[in-house]
Amino acid sequence: LDDIPSDVLPAIIGLGEGRYAVLTDLDRDMELAVLTAPADRSGHQVSMEQLRREFTGEVYYLRPMQ
Repeated sequence: LDDIPSDVLPAIIGLGEGRYAVLTDLDRDMELAVLTAPADRSGHQVSMEQLRREFTGEVYYLRPMQ
């Protein structure tokens, strides 16, 4: 997570047990991340500490279509 630059977000990240979420924002000063779950499309904040425990290391960067 610490290697993901904020300016390349959003990105899909692996959370283990076959779960994925869209990482839409990182606030490194507040140690918070904003995730959107595919099932409900609503964003929610999680602590970076919690996210580090669940993060598998999988990152898929998204690019807007033009």
